[in-house]
Amino acid sequence: MLPMMLFDKVFKAFDKPLLKRFVLVVLLCLTVSTADSSSLREAQAAQTRPNILFVLTDDQDLDSLGRMDKVQSRLVDEGVRFKRSFVTTPTCCPSRATFLRGQYAHNHGTLTGDPPAGGWEKFRSDRRERSTIATWLDDAGFTTGYMGKYLNGYGTNGSTTHVPPGWDRWWGWQG
Repeated sequence: MLPMMLFDKVFKAFDKPLLKRFVLVVLLCLTVSTADSSSLREAQAAQTRPNILFVLTDDQDLDSLGRMDKVQSRLVDEGVRFKRSFVTTPTCCPSRATFLRGQYAHNHGTLTGDPPAGGWEKFRSDRRERSTIATWLDDAGFTTGYMGKYLNGYGTNGSTTHVPPGWDRWWGWQG
């Protein structure tokens, strides 16, 4: 019950200026929409595809959780609730890699937020970007988008122009 209460409070905080004071609020918006198709069969299949919006925040303080009225009414009340969800690795970069790959940290190999055991450099050098939720959805004909912090170390060389495979729209920033 506690995780669901926290989930509800997280969404309420998006509506208030207090949110601006958080340095590391992460919004991961995976938006999936139907792809253009020329055939009637593809068009019908596209109409039955769901739209998916996945919002992920981290370093969220408890005081901000109760201040997200608009997100509560627009996303939570109309979305799906996972009442028994949990995170396998409650650390920023390994957890994001788990979301991207659908694997435990010991399987995808991103164990920390910094090299040599983790971070974006390790994730990329291990060729993990080639097979993620983005590439799987993209291969299935969905349009994908990402907005927010990607993985620790991404863009630290001053460039955020690298777009990982599978993302059709990309607004990744330094992490």
